[in-house]
Amino acid sequence: MLKKDKGAFCNSEKIYVTSETNLLKTLFSYGIDGHQENPNLTHSEVKVLSNIILNIRNLRTSNSAFDIAMVARGRYSGMLNKSSKIWDNVAQQIIIEESGGKYTDYFGDEMNYSDPLSKVKQNFTFCAA
Repeated sequence: MLKKDKGAFCNSEKIYVTSETNLLKTLFSYGIDGHQENPNLTHSEVKVLSNIILNIRNLRTSNSAFDIAMVARGRYSGMLNKSSKIWDNVAQQIIIEESGGKYTDYFGDEMNYSDPLSKVKQNFTFCAA
């Protein structure tokens, strides 16, 4: 059972985000979707991604809950995603924060889950580290 401020666990073992601060020594995950309706959006996002890749050891891109689990367990230094839904974020935010990490939107602002039923079609971004 997950309880606030009691940590996150995997197989009964407490897990923590990485303490490594040198990104060149870390793996990083970036979830990216193609935007066929707006290719310029994809091209712009790939440009940002190339800058990230040049400042990390290696990139992982399954764009799944696996990547978040690897951040929570300290295997990856972080994950960014610019296209997700509200239900993709709530549980993983709790796990990242209980593992000692930080979870914000893509730009570093606090996530806003107020009035969730009105946000089912809204795009959410996230940064977990």
